[in-house]
Amino acid sequence: MVHPALAGGGNIVGKLVSITWDEMLPGMILKEPGTVIGALWIPHERSPLIYIQPVNDIGVRLVISTMVGEPCMRGLLLTVDNVVANAYVPVSLPVVFQRLDVGKGVPSSDLGVIKNTHPLYQSYMEQIIAVIDRQFGRMVSLNKS
Repeated sequence: MVHPALAGGGNIVGKLVSITWDEMLPGMILKEPGTVIGALWIPHERSPLIYIQPVNDIGVRLVISTMVGEPCMRGLLLTVDNVVANAYVPVSLPVVFQRLDVGKGVPSSDLGVIKNTHPLYQSYMEQIIAVIDRQFGRMVSLNKS
């Protein structure tokens, strides 16, 4: 999973995540090692979208596409950022999930904060930009006239 760093600075965050069954829900969850990101919810069997909701107020909200034609899902991570003290502002980040083959790992150097000097930075950035360019997420601005 890759997305722009919430702290900004042009950095990217790379995480190794998995979709697995959770007996406590019961249901499918998205998690990274040691942390539940959220529970998966697919509105109906032919939906082009997957929703990921916090579990017991823990986790984040994501809206992502299903994998169609390529081993990739794209969408938006919806969260809030702490501006100062207890003031928060809503934030949407483009997010990309790339499927890995069973048993294939990711070097730890390709995870965490990815700076523009990292060999995979440009590739990750192109995938993130495709979220908006291909309208998996859309930015709408207001004209003040």
